[in-house]
Amino acid sequence: MVYALFCDETNLNQNDQVKFFIYGGVFFPVEILPEMHQRVENIRRDAGYRPTDIFKFNVAERPQHISPETATEAKRRVLNLCADLNVRFIAYVVHHEIAAQQGQERTVSWAADHVIRRFHDFLERENSYGIVVTDKLPFKNNWQYLARKFQEGLKYHNGTVHRLDRITLFASTVIGASHASSVIDIVLGSFRYCVNAPPDSQPAREILPQVVRLMWCEEHPNGTRNARERGLILRPVKVRNPDHKRDYDMLLDKLRHLLISQSIR
Repeated sequence: MVYALFCDETNLNQNDQVKFFIYGGVFFPVEILPEMHQRVENIRRDAGYRPTDIFKFNVAERPQHISPETATEAKRRVLNLCADLNVRFIAYVVHHEIAAQQGQERTVSWAADHVIRRFHDFLERENSYGIVVTDKLPFKNNWQYLARKFQEGLKYHNGTVHRLDRITLFASTVIGASHASSVIDIVLGSFRYCVNAPPDSQPAREILPQVVRLMWCEEHPNGTRNARERGLILRPVKVRNPDHKRDYDMLLDKLRHLLISQSIR
């Protein structure tokens, strides 16, 4: 079976409400792409989106003739179709103040490396192959980055190299060129909204369980699910700065509070 991973970034710029940079991807068997396409087509039609209208998570970017309530319902339907089709989600999260020490290109490329590596781990487990499709990477050498992943794989500080021999294609796309791009934008945007929302946010409380059920998890015999180091990647592994560690702890506490569950540990 061949799987496709669609990737994008969010929260690229820090502000008072945005402490974390997030990079994410959704992956699924290529064979379900026609059904995903048709179901998103149906959602767009029912909501009144025109063929040239962009369908994204950000309510401010909706077409003017689509009400906020209609756009919200359409996004909810996308999350549901992802669950129906067993689409899986991976999110990489790093504190902006830590990421700022590396610069934007390295921050984004490292984040993409982690998400792609987890996808490759999945492919190895499933004895399958895959393709990676990124949104345009926000740095000058974006095409070279994709070529290096295909030609060389992942290079680590200690000199080791991990070849991505189960990924047969690296490519880039833009929103509006595929309904799968809308899917990753909506899933990632939903997670980003929950990360930034206050702990008592009712919309976030409703959205987060829909997103968490998509995260690639380790399933335990007792029924619990662990997303850490699979669908949820927090970096750095060790947070030494007490202020930064407090922000990470508050983030996890907030997600647990919103979820009221043990799905994220």
